[in-house]
Amino acid sequence: KTRSMDFAAFLQQQQDIQEKSKQSESLFDLALHAWTLHLSLQEDYKEIETQMSKVKDSLHAKICTHFVKNNLDRRIPSDIYLSVVSRPYVTQFITLPKLTDSQCERVSQNSPLLEHLDITGSIPTTDQGLLSFIRNCPKLQTIALPRCSITDEGIKTMVELNPRLKKINLRHCKKITDESVRIIMENCLDLEELFLGFTSITDKALEYLALRPVTIEIDQCHGCTKQKFGQFISTSL
Repeated sequence: KTRSMDFAAFLQQQQDIQEKSKQSESLFDLALHAWTLHLSLQEDYKEIETQMSKVKDSLHAKICTHFVKNNLDRRIPSDIYLSVVSRPYVTQFITLPKLTDSQCERVSQNSPLLEHLDITGSIPTTDQGLLSFIRNCPKLQTIALPRCSITDEGIKTMVELNPRLKKINLRHCKKITDESVRIIMENCLDLEELFLGFTSITDKALEYLALRPVTIEIDQCHGCTKQKFGQFISTSL
């Protein structure tokens, strides 16, 4: 029986070869897929954690990307997955839908170079968890928080600590109101995209959004009237 450690060693060998010759890329990808599929089917998640701790940073990054691409990040138990992805060089983090505030603190402390954060569906994540990432990851540029338990107060502190954010996704954050929109639009001068669908904003938020050109999404915001929305669209064209 071929053991997981043999797969890991082979992957590392192929990674080293690939850095010298792109011709080995397909073999590397095939081996990576076979290894992760084998462990996933066997639900041998602890072995993933053990083997991932042994590979070089460059290979570790490729494996994490492979996890996300094949939805394995959402099948691995959260504690093991967080242990796997939390390395100092990681720049992108896409996680499970049940990230607690204490887990946010753990990941953010271990990932100071994080630039892109996506914790969509992480309902247990509150303002406290969000601010752990903001304080510990000063390089953050994009942040996706759909369905997280975030409030206006959390957004206010987030913007105060990092006004350089370029993309903010707050879809389905029911506690987000016009105040968050005002704070974001007045302070995040580098902002390029803002997603507000299914939040609790009203017509007042449309006035703030008209302050400067930003790509926005505000579908299913029932606090916005059709008349005001129509005016906003016409003035934005």
